[in-house]
Amino acid sequence: MKIPATEGIVLRPRGLVFAFKTKWTEVETIESCFREVIGPIDDQLRPNGACVIDQCMIRRLPHKLETKAYTDDAFLHFFIFLLHLIQSMPGWLVGFEKYFESYGEYDREDLSWR
Repeated sequence: MKIPATEGIVLRPRGLVFAFKTKWTEVETIESCFREVIGPIDDQLRPNGACVIDQCMIRRLPHKLETKAYTDDAFLHFFIFLLHLIQSMPGWLVGFEKYFESYGEYDREDLSWR
Protein backbone atom coordinates (compact mmCIF):
# COMPACT_ATOMS: atom_id res chain seq x y z
CA MET A 1 0.00 0.00 0.00
CA LYS A 2 1.33 3.43 -0.92
CA ILE A 3 0.94 6.31 1.50
CA PRO A 4 1.43 9.66 -0.22
CA ALA A 5 3.97 11.96 1.40
CA THR A 6 3.03 15.58 1.77
CA GLU A 7 5.11 18.08 -0.18
CA GLY A 8 6.26 19.82 2.99
CA ILE A 9 8.18 16.79 4.28
CA VAL A 10 9.61 15.53 0.99
CA LEU A 11 13.00 16.84 0.00
CA ARG A 12 13.68 17.38 -3.67
CA PRO A 13 15.47 16.51 -5.92
CA ARG A 14 16.45 13.54 -3.78
CA GLY A 15 20.13 13.67 -4.54
CA LEU A 16 23.07 12.51 -2.50
CA VAL A 17 26.77 13.25 -2.85
CA PHE A 18 28.96 10.20 -2.32
CA ALA A 19 32.73 10.15 -1.79
CA PHE A 20 35.11 7.35 -0.93
CA LYS A 21 37.74 9.52 0.76
CA THR A 22 38.71 13.06 1.63
CA LYS A 23 41.86 14.64 3.02
CA TRP A 24 39.73 16.52 5.54
CA THR A 25 40.01 14.83 8.91
CA GLU A 26 37.33 16.70 10.84
CA VAL A 27 33.65 15.87 10.34
CA GLU A 28 32.79 19.45 11.27
CA THR A 29 34.85 20.66 8.27
CA ILE A 30 33.05 18.33 5.87
CA GLU A 31 29.66 19.36 7.26
CA SER A 32 30.52 23.07 7.13
CA CYS A 33 31.78 22.85 3.54
CA PHE A 34 28.66 20.93 2.47
CA ARG A 35 26.44 23.69 3.89
CA GLU A 36 28.62 26.40 2.31
CA VAL A 37 28.48 24.79 -1.15
CA ILE A 38 24.72 24.15 -1.13
CA GLY A 39 23.84 27.54 0.42
CA PRO A 40 23.51 29.49 -2.86
CA ILE A 41 21.58 26.66 -4.55
CA ASP A 42 17.79 26.99 -4.72
CA ASP A 43 16.15 24.76 -2.10
CA GLN A 44 14.36 22.71 -4.76
CA LEU A 45 17.72 21.76 -6.30
CA ARG A 46 19.90 21.21 -3.24
CA PRO A 47 21.24 17.71 -2.55
CA ASN A 48 19.76 15.98 0.46
CA GLY A 49 23.03 14.82 1.94
CA ALA A 50 26.61 13.75 1.51
CA CYS A 51 28.49 10.65 2.51
CA VAL A 52 32.22 10.23 2.88
CA ILE A 53 32.29 6.49 3.31
CA ASP A 54 35.23 6.32 5.73
CA GLN A 55 34.17 9.31 7.85
CA CYS A 56 30.55 10.44 7.98
CA MET A 57 27.07 10.74 6.51
CA ILE A 58 25.59 14.25 6.49
CA ARG A 59 21.82 14.66 6.18
CA ARG A 60 20.19 17.98 5.32
CA LEU A 61 17.03 18.79 7.23
CA PRO A 62 13.96 19.40 5.03
CA HIS A 63 13.81 22.89 3.50
CA LYS A 64 16.74 24.13 5.60
CA LEU A 65 20.49 24.50 5.45
CA GLU A 66 20.80 22.79 8.82
CA THR A 67 22.46 19.38 8.77
CA LYS A 68 22.99 16.40 11.00
CA ALA A 69 26.17 14.32 10.85
CA TYR A 70 26.44 10.60 11.57
CA THR A 71 29.95 9.40 12.25
CA ASP A 72 29.36 5.76 13.17
CA ASP A 73 28.60 3.41 10.28
CA ALA A 74 28.51 6.15 7.64
CA PHE A 75 27.71 3.80 4.77
CA LEU A 76 24.84 2.18 6.68
CA HIS A 77 23.36 5.64 7.38
CA PHE A 78 23.81 6.51 3.69
CA PHE A 79 22.02 3.33 2.62
CA ILE A 80 19.14 3.74 5.08
CA PHE A 81 18.70 7.42 4.13
CA LEU A 82 18.75 6.47 0.43
CA LEU A 83 16.01 3.90 1.08
CA HIS A 84 14.01 6.52 2.98
CA LEU A 85 14.30 8.96 0.05
CA ILE A 86 13.17 6.29 -2.40
CA GLN A 87 10.25 5.19 -0.24
CA SER A 88 9.03 8.75 0.21
CA MET A 89 8.66 9.34 -3.53
CA PRO A 90 4.91 9.80 -3.87
CA GLY A 91 3.53 7.35 -6.43
CA TRP A 92 6.91 6.38 -7.84
CA LEU A 93 8.14 2.85 -8.30
CA VAL A 94 11.86 2.67 -8.78
CA GLY A 95 13.07 -0.21 -10.95
CA PHE A 96 16.79 -0.32 -10.18
CA GLU A 97 17.02 -3.79 -11.71
CA LYS A 98 16.58 -2.18 -15.12
CA TYR A 99 20.19 -1.01 -14.88
CA PHE A 100 21.31 -4.65 -15.06
CA GLU A 101 20.10 -6.71 -18.00
CA SER A 102 21.14 -9.93 -16.25
CA TYR A 103 18.22 -9.56 -13.81
CA GLY A 104 15.71 -10.14 -16.59
CA GLU A 105 12.09 -9.09 -16.29
CA TYR A 106 10.15 -9.08 -13.04
CA ASP A 107 6.77 -10.80 -13.26
CA ARG A 108 4.41 -9.01 -10.89
CA GLU A 109 1.85 -11.82 -11.18
CA ASP A 110 3.99 -14.62 -9.76
CA LEU A 111 6.46 -12.25 -8.05
CA SER A 112 9.55 -13.74 -9.64
CA TRP A 113 12.39 -12.85 -12.02
CA ARG A 114 12.36 -14.30 -15.54
